[in-house]
Amino acid sequence: MLVYDLAVTLFSRLQTKLIAGFQIVERASVRPRLRIMAEVHPEGNPHNRKFYPEITENTFNLILESSPQVKKLEKELCERIPEIEVFSIYHKRNGEHVVFQFGKGKRLIRYL
Repeated sequence: MLVYDLAVTLFSRLQTKLIAGFQIVERASVRPRLRIMAEVHPEGNPHNRKFYPEITENTFNLILESSPQVKKLEKELCERIPEIEVFSIYHKRNGEHVVFQFGKGKRLIRYL
């Protein structure tokens, strides 16, 4: 665990300019390159049917974190666009979100 902690400390102090500066080494046959990758957890994608079956295919969805302002928006959108479906989903890491879903085959253009 000590090696891991040391590596994390060292990498956290690297700056972009420092990393970029190491990409060009005069008279060298190789170009050193550091790549940091991130992996997204599948439950983070609201369009993953396994985790969020309420969000159906071929629909237009606006997904917002739940708040008092979003509740006001919900009321206003439901008055203006009666065909819109509104429901909540619970995101494992980020809590409750409100989904505004406009269904398949409906014409959203008339509300623009």
